[in-house]
Amino acid sequence: MIPPMNYTQLPSDYKYRHIANAIYGREMEYFHYDFDRINYEHLASTLPEGPFKDDISKRIKEVEQQLQNTNAIVEALWAQIDDKDAYANAVEYTTKQREQEEAAK
Repeated sequence: MIPPMNYTQLPSDYKYRHIANAIYGREMEYFHYDFDRINYEHLASTLPEGPFKDDISKRIKEVEQQLQNTNAIVEALWAQIDDKDAYANAVEYTTKQREQEEAAK
């Protein structure tokens, strides 16, 4: 068994900020995969039978697998949250950070 690290320089909220950013990233990832899935399903419903429709059907299955993978990762991230208040504070902090970075562009 690996002994636990005695952290001396990471701030106490580092874990939750990292989890907050990771969940945000997975939410963005899920959104875009689901967006693609919706578009592919619409496209598949309008295409005539043939190789292009077959390719789109294959892509739908691949995207559905990616959606499942993303959900599994998010579940693993949620399992690491043992302090809901610290996580909520981290979400607030990381959201403000992203907004400031976006405003600076």
